[in-house]
Amino acid sequence: MNEFKFCPKCGSSLASKRIRTHDRLVCSSCGFIFYQNPKPAVGIYILDGDKVLLAKRAVDPFKGYWDSVGGFIEEGEGPRETAIRETREETGLDIEVSEILGAGNDKYGEQDTVVIGFIAKITNGIPKARDDVRTLKWFSLCDLPQNIAFESNKKALGLIKRKFLK
Repeated sequence: MNEFKFCPKCGSSLASKRIRTHDRLVCSSCGFIFYQNPKPAVGIYILDGDKVLLAKRAVDPFKGYWDSVGGFIEEGEGPRETAIRETREETGLDIEVSEILGAGNDKYGEQDTVVIGFIAKITNGIPKARDDVRTLKWFSLCDLPQNIAFESNKKALGLIKRKFLK
């Protein structure tokens, strides 16, 4: 919280102040409260039978680890729209989102996140690694890789295994 020193609205100094139950940065001049909330993101778990498509990360954090397809929600965008856009950007695929798997908190480097997990299936295209993805690979739900990025992915893949493997 202490990395920010100046108000983004008027440029005056920020000071830590207790507001209800949290310490917040508050502008000494205009009173602007600098809320530092988690960033919303989506993870898309594209399934084909008992297989899931995972993306090997080309960037940090967790460069070289396996990840869901996904990313941050942009201003004015809903979570499902983000899932469709991020999938197209990272894989070239068109998808149909079939259900929400769940939501949970995680970290992206130092940034707190809230990740919404979606189950999806391909409606058009052939998977091809693009954007910040090095490689795409189908994995059996019974034989997932060890180097999975982010705790939210580990939890989501565990839920998917319990839900779809009988």
